[in-house]
Amino acid sequence: MNQLKTKEEEEEEEEEEEEEEEEEEEEEEEEEEEEEEEEEEEGEEEEEEEEEEEEEEEEEEEEEEEEEEEEEEEEEEEEEEEVEEE
Repeated sequence: MNQLKTKEEEEEEEEEEEEEEEEEEEEEEEEEEEEEEEEEEEGEEEEEEEEEEEEEEEEEEEEEEEEEEEEEEEEEEEEEEEVEEE
């Protein structure tokens, strides 16, 4: 009778251990999923920041081009005025 009891106890312990292991695995999987989600969010934020920076750079370039064009126009006007003065 004693042997039977210990067998049952052993089986119960094994089952409990298996359940605990399964729970631990599930927890680990959940943690990994959360980490992946966080990484994705961070990646998206970085992409957004990069896009914003690119847009800013483009705007700056456009402004510079406009300034250059204005300067060229001014120079042309000055040259025309000089030609007229002569």
